Amino acid sequence: MKQLAANCKAIAQSTSNLTDMLTTGEVWIAPWWDGRAYALVDEGVPVDFVVPKEGAFNTNVEMIITKYSKNQEMAYKFLNAMLDAKAQAEMSSIIHYGPVNKDAKLDDQLAKQVVYGPEQAKALIICDWNILAPIKSDLSAKFDKEVAPLVGKNLN
Repeated sequence: MKQLAANCKAIAQSTSNLTDMLTTGEVWIAPWWDGRAYALVDEGVPVDFVVPKEGAFNTNVEMIITKYSKNQEMAYKFLNAMLDAKAQAEMSSIIHYGPVNKDAKLDDQLAKQVVYGPEQAKALIICDWNILAPIKSDLSAKFDKEVAPLVGKNLN
């Protein structure tokens, strides 16, 4: 990362910051989510999403019903509706994330853009948070001290 940092334009401070940099062309390559990349494509921004040959990490999007929810029955109905195959296909077309319902049917174009089907799901790299969580703050501190100061050194 130290070697790469010198050739980097910036470290994005937020999702909206990176969105702006990609939209204006200030940066031309960045780690990003498939759904966010395709949302930019939908807006006419000339970007694409590519999975590296090493693979891609999975990310979780969760919906949770809290223990003290006042209307748990309605909450379960909502979750069931959100997990319906047709709803999953429609959401995938809007947010560009793969469906979790195996019966969701996507058109060919969308199926090429999102994680779709058991083979693609199995190919995702699963982060072991039991290992990463205890050392995350140390890794962040090391990055801030050793890598971040090098950003942009070769761009002058």
